[in-house]
Parts: sequence; C-alpha cells; structure tokens
Amino acid sequence: GKGIKNSWLQYLGITFILALNIYLIDVIFNYLFYYPNINGALQIGLFIFMLLLNLTLLITYIYAYGIAGLYNTNFIQIFKGAFMLTFKKFFTNVLMFLAGILPMLVFFIQLFPSIVMAIGAFILIFGGLSFSIIVTSLFVYAQFDKFINEKSYPELVNKGIFTDEDLQDELDDITQDEIDKLAEQIAQSYDEESKE
Repeated sequence: GKGIKNSWLQYLGITFILALNIYLIDVIFNYLFYYPNINGALQIGLFIFMLLLNLTLLITYIYAYGIAGLYNTNFIQIFKGAFMLTFKKFFTNVLMFLAGILPMLVFFIQLFPSIVMAIGAFILIFGGLSFSIIVTSLFVYAQFDKFINEKSYPELVNKGIFTDEDLQDELDDITQDEIDKLAEQIAQSYDEESKE
C-alpha cells in the first residue's frame, strides 16, 4: 500500500509516455508500409531502426517502472537512471528482455490450429505472465544492486536473495551425525529399489 501511495503518480506518467510511444510506433509503421512512394531499401532500413529504437525504449520503460517502485525520486531522475542502466549492459539487457517476453510470442504464432493457440493462451495467462514478471524483476533488481545499491544503499544489496554465503552458513550448521544419517537413508532406499 505504501509503494502504491508513493509511486502511483510516477507509474501513471511512465504509462502515459509508454502509451504515447506505442501510438507513435503505430503511426510510423503504418506510414512505412502503406505508402508505396518509399524506396524498398530505405523502408527496410527504417524498419530495422524502428525495431532497435523501440526495443531500447521498452527496456528503458522496464527499468523506469523498477526505479519508480523502489526509489523515491523525481520523474526526470527516473528516466535518466533508466536510460543509463539500459545502455550500461545493452546486449545483456536485450537478451534478458527477449527471455522475459518469450512466453508472449505464442500470440504472434498464427501457424498453429486454434486449439493449440487456446492451450498456449491458457498457459500464458496462468504461467507466462508470471514468468515474464519474475525474470524481468529479478534481473532489474540485480542491476540496481550492482550499479546503484552498492554505492548508495549498501543495506539493500542482495536483500531477500539466498546467496552462496547463506548456503555455506546452512552447510556449516549441519553436523556429521546428520550427514551420516542421511547417507544411511539414501543407501537403504537404493537397496530397496535394487531388490525390486
């Protein structure tokens, strides 16, 4: 509730700019493909440029939503930070963005029969969107840890993440008796399976 109260105006502003961006994309793509007076090579070049520009902008919006939700900053700083993070590791960002939207590609595959599309849509609604949100959120927050939190908010670094040090602490707490008991249980279950 506190996050919504603090960030709703920023989220609304980011969403408005995103909607405006989508509208401009639609206008430009319609102009490129419905007016025959544009040279074919120029048309392809503009199409590739628009795809790269919009991919960059979509990654920037993902970072902007993350910054608005986690940090208390103004609107200009949100987009400044989002653009910087987008270009810090651009190719890694592109790969993670593609991995995040992979489940949504089912809507763009028109080659399959309608029953396959229906099953794909069901899977997307009940699993794909969650997958996309988790992948992008974890990646974005990991980037925040690396580029923002280490310098400005060290208490937030790896907060809520199970690290290798946590694993080592868990392993240090296990006694030799517990290890021996577990080994004995595994050996017994293996013997029972081999007898069957």
